[in-house]
Amino acid sequence: MDIAFSALKCRQVISLRLLPQARRVRAAAPPQTPNKVAHPLARHAQRQQQRAQEHAFRHCKLERQSNPTGILDASIKLRIYNYDSALKGDAMKPVMLWYHGGGHVVGSMSQDHVIALQLAKESNFIVVNVDYRLAPEYTFPVGPEDCYAAFSWVYENIAKYGGDSNRIIIGGESAGGNLAAVITSEYLVTHPDTDAKSSPIIGTLLVSAGLAASSDPTDPDISPFADTTGLLPLVTLEHFRDLYTGNVDRSVRQTHLFAPALTPEYALERFPPTVFVVAKYDVLTKDSTDFAHKLQTLGIHTKVMLYESTIHLFFGRSIISPRGRIAVTEACQALKKLLDL
Repeated sequence: MDIAFSALKCRQVISLRLLPQARRVRAAAPPQTPNKVAHPLARHAQRQQQRAQEHAFRHCKLERQSNPTGILDASIKLRIYNYDSALKGDAMKPVMLWYHGGGHVVGSMSQDHVIALQLAKESNFIVVNVDYRLAPEYTFPVGPEDCYAAFSWVYENIAKYGGDSNRIIIGGESAGGNLAAVITSEYLVTHPDTDAKSSPIIGTLLVSAGLAASSDPTDPDISPFADTTGLLPLVTLEHFRDLYTGNVDRSVRQTHLFAPALTPEYALERFPPTVFVVAKYDVLTKDSTDFAHKLQTLGIHTKVMLYESTIHLFFGRSIISPRGRIAVTEACQALKKLLDL
């Protein structure tokens, strides 16, 4: 059953499954310098800011789908955002699938609720915010399988919500950016006869995405941020990668389903136009710039948007950086220009 919600009633909540996972991650993580706990007034300000943002997007029609494909775990959900549901004539909107971040271990679609609202308003696309199962309970490749199933459902069903199934953009942040690139790559690998004109995936938006199989701590583009507490230390990144793969032989990382940078060239040369959003102080920025360069050498249209004075997870989060909200608007503008929408 489709249930419509107003944006005002869709408060951001913490998934119950996040709590035991967070405790396990904290217990198993290598020791680091503890961060200061946010002052209660800061937390109150963050909640007030979120409510103000939701009020600004109160015209967004929001529908929730629980386990829509029939093959996903019961905890998998989708939220479909349509900022202006009034269609002009028979026009169908482009669609953006959005995958949340969290190292494949923590997080939920609720944490990106406001980001999804922003994307829907600024792009005028229909945005589908996707939940997927997380490690360590569900290790690789369960996450990519869930996300691909969500993509398949959208392709087959989004028309009833006013979306154009032949104009799908796939996006995500951090681990979600990894999954966005993985799903795009997997589609191209498994559909070798599909060219850029016939593919339903017309673009990707990769925000602070992890795209490589590993990170070299001696690399001069990585080492300045490798041990920075409070951003994304390399030791934490590797810990998440180990949890994601179940701490098994690291050879499982040598596939495009884990590292999109390893996608075969016959698929990469058909990759859609891509916008990369990266932070200045982020251990994963090199993943995006390297992948963008690889696509550019194959003649793929790309745009890399580097934001100065920003850290990992700044996108859409004004509480972290004043550029966060601006970045969403500018990314949507760049994406629409790149795709001529």
